[in-house]
Amino acid sequence: MNYAAMDIHNIHLSTFIVDVRENGKHKWIVRHWLPEGSLSEHPDFKYFAEQGFIRVMPGETADIDTMIAEVRLLQTQYGFVEVAGDSINLDSIFRLILENDGLDIVRYQLTFEMLNEPTRAFLEMRQELLVDNPVLAWMFENVKLIEDMRRNKKPTKIESRKPIGGLVAGIMALGRALREDHIEPRTEYFYHAE
Repeated sequence: MNYAAMDIHNIHLSTFIVDVRENGKHKWIVRHWLPEGSLSEHPDFKYFAEQGFIRVMPGETADIDTMIAEVRLLQTQYGFVEVAGDSINLDSIFRLILENDGLDIVRYQLTFEMLNEPTRAFLEMRQELLVDNPVLAWMFENVKLIEDMRRNKKPTKIESRKPIGGLVAGIMALGRALREDHIEPRTEYFYHAE
């Protein structure tokens, strides 16, 4: 089974990732969107957009219809039945539309306990996962791993202006996939489609 996760914003860089299992290996299918008015947030955004790695939407805010259309296409191609997101991402019109499409929406807590196993797994396979997406590789350059007293790890930002949310979305999708491999981070369903 394939799993998806999102880091969706109205005026900043948004990312949707599908963790696909092919021949026993994980592969990430990635979509990045950015409102045209936010291209100046970081100098690298324009380069990534010119290379086709970020889809620029006209205007100052995200075009939800464009993003949903692409997510629906990804769902048709890869057959995921759930989408994970943190609490902030789940309080949006984006979530409501996905619910109406019959997808389960999973609240993924961004705690040490929840992110530890998928973060460690990501670190082991990051070369394969980041090879086709320079935006995620760029985000990884801004990641600092922090540990709690139990030596659980999770990513945080080094530089506040440079986003890492897309990479965290990938780690959430990987976390949901690992659950299938009997490493079960605890999550709760925000909405469960009937």
